[in-house]
Amino acid sequence: NTFSMIQLAIKSLPHLEKTSGHIYVTSSVAGEFPISAQHHIYSASKHALNGFFYSLQSELIFKKSKVGLTVGSLGFIEAKNITIALDQEDSIPDTFKGYVVTCARLMIQAYIERPRTMTYPVSNWIA
Repeated sequence: NTFSMIQLAIKSLPHLEKTSGHIYVTSSVAGEFPISAQHHIYSASKHALNGFFYSLQSELIFKKSKVGLTVGSLGFIEAKNITIALDQEDSIPDTFKGYVVTCARLMIQAYIERPRTMTYPVSNWIA
């Protein structure tokens, strides 16, 4: 969940530098904000992931690298298999749910436009 993404990014950097490539990291709002104690290990792994990639992002900017890097922090994305697995379909307020198609479109848009961060759904996590 964390180390494989870091290793892949490190090993890809020389090629991405040559091709002005872009890294899009799919992370979670659990790496941006504290999450309930029930999910502390997941949250810790996402904090580690975000910490590494935000640091790498700063380094790339400092070096004026051609490599772009976007950290995408996703909240709860409503998908049938997720809600069934969590058995919490009714316990998650609609205002905290993001939708799969919208999320996919925003991820593609972020990959193309190369912002430093992308958060979805936005309003309820940042408010």
